[in-house]
Amino acid sequence: MKKTVIKATIAWISTVIILACASGIWLSLPQGNLQDKPLDAQGKKPVQSALSVAATAQNTVALCPVLPSGEKSQTVVAALSQHREAPKGSYRTMGADTLALAPYGNGYVSAATLTDVQSGTLEVEPVKNSPSLGIGLSYSVVGEKKPSLQVGQCATPVSSAWFIGASTKIGSTSELVLTNPSTVAVTVQLSAFDHIGPISDTHGDMTIAPQTTQSVRLDARYPQTDGLAVHVQASGAGIIAALKTEESQGLTSLGADFISPAAPPMPQVTIPAVRLGNSDQKLRIVNPQAQPVTASVFVIDKAKKKVLPGADSISVSAQAVQDISLDYVEPGLYSLVIEADKPVTAAAKLVISPEIEKTAASDQRLLSTDKPSDDSKDRDITPSERDFTWSPAVEAQTSGVVIVPKDMPTTFVGATLTPTQIHFEAPGRSDNSAGNAHANDDAHSDSGKQGINDTPGQQNVINVKAQAPATLQPGIWIWASQTPVSLGGIAATADNKGIAYIPGFVSAREATTIDIRIVP
Repeated sequence: MKKTVIKATIAWISTVIILACASGIWLSLPQGNLQDKPLDAQGKKPVQSALSVAATAQNTVALCPVLPSGEKSQTVVAALSQHREAPKGSYRTMGADTLALAPYGNGYVSAATLTDVQSGTLEVEPVKNSPSLGIGLSYSVVGEKKPSLQVGQCATPVSSAWFIGASTKIGSTSELVLTNPSTVAVTVQLSAFDHIGPISDTHGDMTIAPQTTQSVRLDARYPQTDGLAVHVQASGAGIIAALKTEESQGLTSLGADFISPAAPPMPQVTIPAVRLGNSDQKLRIVNPQAQPVTASVFVIDKAKKKVLPGADSISVSAQAVQDISLDYVEPGLYSLVIEADKPVTAAAKLVISPEIEKTAASDQRLLSTDKPSDDSKDRDITPSERDFTWSPAVEAQTSGVVIVPKDMPTTFVGATLTPTQIHFEAPGRSDNSAGNAHANDDAHSDSGKQGINDTPGQQNVINVKAQAPATLQPGIWIWASQTPVSLGGIAATADNKGIAYIPGFVSAREATTIDIRIVP
């Protein structure tokens, strides 16, 4: 495994070095060309505000997480090129088995499906001197009587990642897994926050040796902490970070989640996929600033934006988290928008339970801050029949890719405050089985039932209005919109005992281009 990772990551490191060199060369150029240009209409000299540098055509590498095997599990890996030609790629599992990716659909996608959860390394070759995008997703339904749906995203190294939703209170465990795929050591700094403020950490920075993985038990590092948010920062070539958290009551499991990173702090952040209707659901806002922030929370439902009652002006302490209950919002699928006077990030905890789901359709609870009535106590969740997931804030973009695992239809929600359309395209066949894809408009009527076609070369496009859900069948879907959209998905098992957030991926072009911002 080590030899394989070494070979796979050399190309990745070369890409980073070449990109850095390209950036340095441009920044070191004399400014005479810019200064010599004529003044604009306002009498000002033009300013170079941005420069796009295409990534050098090297192999791209992603690592897929380690998930527990379950009664239903699957790993899907894929490669997408920027041209109408399928890229070559291979997936090497932890057991050293190598699986070649096969052409999938219309020519620019290659993919492979493993019928079990198998972590490993995905390596993708460039096409026509343009880097290809390597993506992957694993899912597992763990447990028989008390199942938990867990989903992990194959990832590439990053220098910063925010994880919201960990808990180390009694009965809870959270484990942060850090992998350094490069050939040089990486320094990792952890910053943690709770409801009071920043958590003192006597452990200091960590050094992750080349080609190694290190696990950090957060319940040992930050004991007895509820409402935990962790910021991971890495030097050099970056780190691949993953966070798993579990909750229990005595010997009874209350669910588990493989938490996806949240968007970096911004004055406005959007959580696109929020399925509500159960108890113990909450919104967690993280303020990393050294000063308090004032934030307002809005709910987007069927393209309508309204303030969450009681959350129109919330004060979040400096370097602290603030939880807001979502238990008494009318059951449904929503998006949340947090607007603050300083950058924040956020995530929402979603809970599923068969007992609650039976009454969700007839539940008439309102979007209000009224205290629950005595009757509402009857809707409390039975501990032995519960699972949860954290739906994170997502950066807005105009295109991307999503993977829907087999036997796990997923509802994706695109959230934007600007009316637009999201086009989902199925590039080809998926597991030799056709499926339907349903898109609902504001009136919740079907507007497309084309699905994934078994015949390569055909396209299927679904139009979805903003803030409306699109339920997609298994396969790889490429989407695009006219304006930036925050998009995320929610999957649930057929028996409503397991729930998980399904992350999306950026498009091949966006993933392999660097924007260098020059501030005048």
